[in-house]
Amino acid sequence: MVPNPSLFGITAIAALLVAACGSSDSPPAFNGSAFSQAKALEQPQGAAISTLKSTVGLSVSLANVRMPTADELFNWAESTYPVVLPGPRPPTLTYETYTFRYYASTNVALGVNGTSVVGLVNALSNNPQWVALGDLADYSCSIFPETCGPAPATFDVAAVNNGSAELASFLTVCSPVSGLSSANNTASGSASFERAIHAAMAARSLGSGSGSRSMATYTSTPPADKLGSCGGRISFPDYTHANGVTTATRVFDNYCTQDSDTGSKTYYNGRMSFTNRATPTANGPITTQLAAHSADGISMEKKNAAGAVVDSQTVRFTNYVYTPGVPGGDATANQPDRLQADEIAVVNRLTQKTYRQTNYTMTTFKRTDGGEQISITGRGYRSNGQYFDLTTTAPIITNDSGDYVSGIVTMTGAANSTSVATIVPGSKLQAAMTVNGEAVTSAPACNP
Repeated sequence: MVPNPSLFGITAIAALLVAACGSSDSPPAFNGSAFSQAKALEQPQGAAISTLKSTVGLSVSLANVRMPTADELFNWAESTYPVVLPGPRPPTLTYETYTFRYYASTNVALGVNGTSVVGLVNALSNNPQWVALGDLADYSCSIFPETCGPAPATFDVAAVNNGSAELASFLTVCSPVSGLSSANNTASGSASFERAIHAAMAARSLGSGSGSRSMATYTSTPPADKLGSCGGRISFPDYTHANGVTTATRVFDNYCTQDSDTGSKTYYNGRMSFTNRATPTANGPITTQLAAHSADGISMEKKNAAGAVVDSQTVRFTNYVYTPGVPGGDATANQPDRLQADEIAVVNRLTQKTYRQTNYTMTTFKRTDGGEQISITGRGYRSNGQYFDLTTTAPIITNDSGDYVSGIVTMTGAANSTSVATIVPGSKLQAAMTVNGEAVTSAPACNP
């Protein structure tokens, strides 16, 4: 864990305020002896700093973090806080066990003693005061942000037994759920892998008419509002179309759909922006690319026939791009449809947990037997921020009826720990699970 990276900034502001009360008529030389003579900065500033030092931020993969040198700290601090530590850049000096730089115009010194970072205010005066600024390691992620990030997840059987959702953030495993929004699926944390597939299909359908899925229906006339079967609407309040390119905003305003079998109702709210690029043909425009974005997300709430909420989620996505392999036709193995996203984040509002995928890619194509083949890669994140890498080590295959036939999804975490989900044939997306080669049998429905 690392302290809040804003620690130095707030401390530096406090130092600046104190420095402003000191002498502005500083002699040109500073030999560092004030480090051993200074007194601690008096309250209340000291108390505020002490509180900040106990604040921690995101967990990091410590194996990748590099300890900065004193000069690297000084250089970063000068560029980040030029008012307190102004140029021209002073030389790096030493005094006893201290390495430091002195900034004459603000009468501030920044030093390192071993790995401890110390600031001096009123440095060259009769009343120098020191401020503890943490450890060099506290600044590693600020100075070298590329080396920091969430820690990799560790897969173990206990995690599956205690809560299959931790290993099922991409796939509906160990639970006999029926569809995305069943009560069981909600209780287990929801399967964002299954949601991602459905979200992908929904995004792809934005450019689809009732015929070929790649035939865009967008023209110079905005689409009419679409009314929900149980209320609400989908509208396009912002819409432009020129030279085959449509740029628009699609708004879900309490748009409601109802399941005729169960009586449950699902409500959608939110907005997404998208750009649909198409090539004009004699039979109408054909989509060549669809890009969509929803920073605030689209919310979904499902209620059963009695009106009780059984599922409540928000999906956010950035740079979601669909590119048809064969514009106007069916994708092939050599020219598959491709869906990719920089990030997909799903918030389960019932559990207050967030699942994310980054660098997500899915390719699909229609097989000669009428079924479909799906391959996926990406990085998934548990609700605690830990990550794992995912790939279909065997593609997911469905038949011409849409039933699942086969497929293997492998998730790799810390120390090469692995969780392998093998698709169970059937109409529902389910899988049998092994963790580090050990079969998981004690969680519900893990042994179909």
